[in-house]
Amino acid sequence: MIYFCSDYHLYHFNIIRYDKRPFESCDQMYRTIVTNHNALVKKEDTVYFLGDFCWDPRFVKQALEALNGRFIMVWGNHDRKIRKHADLFAECHELLEIKYNNQDITLCHYPMRSWNKSHYGAWHLHGHCHGNLPKYGKSFDVCTALWDYKPLSFDQVGVEMAKLVANGHHERPPQPEIIP
Repeated sequence: MIYFCSDYHLYHFNIIRYDKRPFESCDQMYRTIVTNHNALVKKEDTVYFLGDFCWDPRFVKQALEALNGRFIMVWGNHDRKIRKHADLFAECHELLEIKYNNQDITLCHYPMRSWNKSHYGAWHLHGHCHGNLPKYGKSFDVCTALWDYKPLSFDQVGVEMAKLVANGHHERPPQPEIIP
């Protein structure tokens, strides 16, 4: 099975205040995220992590050993301190395009207005904005704070994408009106 998530911000105290996360300490946030993550993700699963994993490089190895799954990292802006630990991840990318169950998916830490095959139903999964941007086409925020501090499975993302379309978010991003 595959999962998607972003913005764990492990050992980043200021994110607790910024995101209004319901934690009193970094340790409490860490324990909650590890517990929630491991309740869903099995050791053999793949986790596409879309940036902002861990604020303090001293804890990267510990966190990856505690969390289930094979981590494929798409770097975020708060990951610059941990890039020296790239060898601990199965793969590392700035942007990644995958195809899973016949679904094209573009993965990036940052939200995009256009991505490869967006006009053909491709999904774009991102983090970074912590739910602070309006919905757009099939672009979708997988920030952990939006999803009860849990990763999302491919099937869960599919359900959320169907809701977007049902609520007026088109298969294709809206096109400009042509004036004759």
